[in-house]
Amino acid sequence: MARFRYDSQTDAALARTLSESRFDVYLTTVGGLDVQAAIDLYVWNLRLGSSFYGALAIFEVTLRNALHHALTELYGAHWFNSPRFVAMARAVLDPRPRPVRSPEPKHAPEPTDLLRDIAKVEERLTRELQNKAGESPAEVSRLAPTADDVVAALDFGYWTNLFNAIWTLHSS
Repeated sequence: MARFRYDSQTDAALARTLSESRFDVYLTTVGGLDVQAAIDLYVWNLRLGSSFYGALAIFEVTLRNALHHALTELYGAHWFNSPRFVAMARAVLDPRPRPVRSPEPKHAPEPTDLLRDIAKVEERLTRELQNKAGESPAEVSRLAPTADDVVAALDFGYWTNLFNAIWTLHSS
């Protein structure tokens, strides 16, 4: 592994930039005295984390498409605008009271506005389509994003929030 070599002033500045609490983890790991070894460990950790990026990207796309397929089966092609999906998403924001005998979950996620996230994506995609269309009559007819457009534009956080929402409903 190529090592980054700096003078002691640059080492200290880098350690401050990373924040003392963050850098202390690396400094402690290498014995507490060798700032250069801590920087080497930090760089190694960055490289290790980046090596997972490709696999994570493939996982995200695979998960997103599998969920899109399952939700399409349940709610139809535009599942995110389906009245049943909308009702489920609203129930997460305004959950029914739990029966007294139901135990409280240890780490219940905060309610998530799944509908707001979709509306933001649809608005952004519609603006982008309008900008591309300009004055072209052939393009004006396609000013509404497709379900695939919407699904592809939803970030990984949306899908994890969807799982949290389903967990919230089923733990009620």
